[in-house]
Amino acid sequence: KVGVCVLEPNAFGVVDRVVWAGGFTSRKTGFGEAAEVSRYQQAFWPRTKTPMVVLLNLSPRQEVMLGRMRVLAGPSRLPASTMPAPGPARKRVLGLLPKPDFDRFGVTAGVDAETGRPADDWTMFSGAVERMAELVKHRAAAGAMVAVYADGTPLWPSQVHSGGSRWDNGKVAQPGKHAAAMDVLELLCRVFGRDGLELVPAIECRGPLEPLEALRLRGGSLAVGIECVGGDGEPPPGDEQVVCYNVLDPRVQDAIEQLVIDLARRVADRPAVRGIALNCPHDGWLHLPGVAWGLDDATIGRFTSDTGVEMPMTGSGRFAERAALVSAAYKGAWLEWRCEQVAAFHRRLADAVASQAGAIDLQIVPTTLFSEGPLAKRFRPRLTATSGDQGLLREIGFDVELITAHPQLVFVRPQVHGGTVELVAESTLRAANRSSRLAADTSLAQRLGGVHLEQPSEVALGAVLRAAPFSAVNGDGEAVAMVHAVASDGEASEAMSGPLAGNDVEVIIDGALFTGGGHATRQAALESVAMLPAHGMRAVASVARPLVVRSATEAGAVVASVVNASPVACVARLHVNAAGSSAVDAASGDLLPVDNGVVEVPLEPWGLRAVRLVESAKITTAEVAFAGDLPAAVTQRLQRLRERRSVLDYPVALESLDNPDFELPVV
Repeated sequence: KVGVCVLEPNAFGVVDRVVWAGGFTSRKTGFGEAAEVSRYQQAFWPRTKTPMVVLLNLSPRQEVMLGRMRVLAGPSRLPASTMPAPGPARKRVLGLLPKPDFDRFGVTAGVDAETGRPADDWTMFSGAVERMAELVKHRAAAGAMVAVYADGTPLWPSQVHSGGSRWDNGKVAQPGKHAAAMDVLELLCRVFGRDGLELVPAIECRGPLEPLEALRLRGGSLAVGIECVGGDGEPPPGDEQVVCYNVLDPRVQDAIEQLVIDLARRVADRPAVRGIALNCPHDGWLHLPGVAWGLDDATIGRFTSDTGVEMPMTGSGRFAERAALVSAAYKGAWLEWRCEQVAAFHRRLADAVASQAGAIDLQIVPTTLFSEGPLAKRFRPRLTATSGDQGLLREIGFDVELITAHPQLVFVRPQVHGGTVELVAESTLRAANRSSRLAADTSLAQRLGGVHLEQPSEVALGAVLRAAPFSAVNGDGEAVAMVHAVASDGEASEAMSGPLAGNDVEVIIDGALFTGGGHATRQAALESVAMLPAHGMRAVASVARPLVVRSATEAGAVVASVVNASPVACVARLHVNAAGSSAVDAASGDLLPVDNGVVEVPLEPWGLRAVRLVESAKITTAEVAFAGDLPAAVTQRLQRLRERRSVLDYPVALESLDNPDFELPVV
């Protein structure tokens, strides 16, 4: 795992407090394949003539051998891809900006001539949005999902939230010049609309909501039910700055609906906007923390009224008693009631969006929900056969079948590529990404998408900056690099193939697109996704593992998605019933070999290819072929795992101590 960080001073001659950095990861599969020498490219926009490139080995266990590094001058603008833009009937790949922090695009704040303070101005915002659009077109993506509300602050002049200086400090740095917040949302709509790109403005469901904070701070009976409380009558422990609102409370739902309506009203009649997203982080307020949460008097009163279930309503120990009841005797009724309440609220939000902006989608997007916080512990590796992910979605209030009963609601399943180098944390992420139970639960959705997030590694830059040729003094503390090390090996294309391996999704949101780095296999997989129909792809029944094959008829041809859901390269052999069939890679246009009705499709690890056949063709079965030495490599790996398990089950006893009673003198 290697970080690639470009350091430059800002307009004040110092390094920014947070520096966005790219990077890459590479690992052997463990199935007899040698580590490959891969090539990594990263685009960046220099702000000075003397940038300093810092290479960081993020692994505490392995050395890294790096070859020659070249820094090349690029064009004034990134060239657009020659791939045709995907139409509305095709699957789309969107970039992801999970926070409205535009520093990663090489822009810098201006300097107010009167106060001398850094000031977020239109030059900074417009430069960042233009470069964002350039990257989208360069990578042949359809558009981007951009957070326009995060940490309780909107990127537009909101009618329900006063805003602040979190993402726009112009009012602070230039008092009197910017009485109103700059409308960055309007800028995004215009630039994306001009370039024919899709924009999905997103609300990060985290942080304070002004109408609720007024009630919460007043306290007393008015505040009961606003926060989500558990068996001790208290909200979840954690950051005091993060408020865990109770999504079951009508006042919380009203506050969220006001925010969504305000955003929908701003993007109404904008051709670039096809949907609005509600991003759900692990410490957000659109889900419940677990089973025994939402136990305040007001919520329990509504539960008993709706279901007829009797619950303790008085006494200091009532919260603990309620927790015990909803975790055992009344668990089924409790989970069903909460899921119905949350699903009804989501459908209400979709209706509210439609009333303001017409037939655009509302996407429910878990982001760090399963990769950080308490829910991530459910995916920690364990030796027992039991799994912690069974029924997880219902325990947090999500019944995807009920939610997506509304035709404009889309549930988006997350995958996270971790910045962590700790083995247990890395294994936890992998288990969450490849959870068969989560895949089965989300497959019940009427409409489904996938999102791939890049979890950055935070690296302190103090030691590096002390040797830098520019000043490292920063009043906000030591500078840190947020390193987004994208996969550069076989897992590079898993961001595209992973969602399609589990379910047939209509949109894939890629968090690596805006990191500046990339890999050829990932780009090829992205282009293949754009060749697939958005809906109606049916799974081929008789398919050998680890292949996943789906097909649909489109424009006089059969289009198939062929996924290798394994970390080892293979060849898929598709048996086609039409004699004389021809097969073409839909993305590259290359002909694929056909022999006696068998189409051979070479696939990289976690590879994905879109295959186009004649309309009369039908894929009946699919077989898989691996390299000849793979069975021996698998057998060897299984033997090593059995040996480890044996040592853990029956640890070797320590030899007897020479001095068991500690009576002999020290030599």
